[in-house]
Amino acid sequence: MERLTFESFRILISVEADTCLSLMMPTRQAGRDVRENGIHFKNLIDEAEQLLIGHGLRPPAAREAMKPLAARVDDTDFWRHQRQGLAVYMAGDDLRMYTLPRAVEPLAVVARRFHVTPLIPVVDHEDDAYVLALSQNSVRLLHCGADTAEAIEVADMPQSFEAIAQYIDDESHAHWHTHAPPDGPGGQRAATFHGHGGAADERQRKRWLTDFVHHVESAVTGYLTPERAPLLLAATEPLAGLYRQVNRYDNLLNQTVTGNFDHADAPAMHQMARPILRRLSDQMRNQVLARHRQAAGQSKTTDKLPRILRAAANGQIDTLIVDESMHCWGQWDPIQRRVQVSPEPTAGDEDLLNVASVLTAQRQGHVHVVDHEHMPADSAASAVLLY
Repeated sequence: MERLTFESFRILISVEADTCLSLMMPTRQAGRDVRENGIHFKNLIDEAEQLLIGHGLRPPAAREAMKPLAARVDDTDFWRHQRQGLAVYMAGDDLRMYTLPRAVEPLAVVARRFHVTPLIPVVDHEDDAYVLALSQNSVRLLHCGADTAEAIEVADMPQSFEAIAQYIDDESHAHWHTHAPPDGPGGQRAATFHGHGGAADERQRKRWLTDFVHHVESAVTGYLTPERAPLLLAATEPLAGLYRQVNRYDNLLNQTVTGNFDHADAPAMHQMARPILRRLSDQMRNQVLARHRQAAGQSKTTDKLPRILRAAANGQIDTLIVDESMHCWGQWDPIQRRVQVSPEPTAGDEDLLNVASVLTAQRQGHVHVVDHEHMPADSAASAVLLY
């Protein structure tokens, strides 16, 4: 499966074809419930097959189109490597699968474009972030979502100072080592330098630590840059300060969680990070809503879907806010700029909220997906207009 990044999202919203298939479902991560993933996926495949037939494919052709997905139904290894949600996109021979850090509504859609609205909170990292737990004895990158945290394997990221000491040290590196018994904060094994004392030894120590931090930063920045996710640093001095000095990642948060987390497991890291990330999420959402209120006072907003779609197509939307619990099925004619809304989805329909989201994102507008209670208007969508 592919990793969902900002660039892969841009690719998804650029696709238009007669039959773009989108499948979404929540997934179980452990225990007996993992077996239910295949059952639910099979149900979605059956639904998708009927949708393809409704779009004009003959039943044998629709069944053939579903074969790559049907092969996953009983793939135990595939289902063991899920997170909280699964998104599948297929157009012709192009098949893309993404495991998601948040649950999504079960949905099968066949339309002229992919159904990507549920991906927007993931791409924007509205309720998740990464945490870098950094010490001389342990380096870990964790992804913290709304409910869980998980350790991430990062290529070329050193696991400790000792792991790379031989590569960054000179002939005297034997004077620097990690000793037992543990005597650092929280029982950490403290790295000790045995030298002759004085400023020269302190400069050497700082150089070694800076080299170590450079290795960590290079690996972490390389991993995170495609996602543009927030990064929270959990470390003590001098490593925290050194990391910020060498950092090149734009989304490193200003706040540092001070402490040693060598022995903190993933649930403990999640408990530590969630209040900080929740405040960040609330702050981001409140800023969007404040801009909407300001624009509403200047008569530069609309919650009328036909006008939203026309404005999105014309590149006139600065910010679009969509209710994550709503769908509005119908058809959009891009030539005549006409909207036809259906009381129930029928063949040829697509979610017009998704159409508005895609058109806005294609034209560099901002799209935010929020829960119903935070919608700024009593409607399924509301837009801030550029003019």
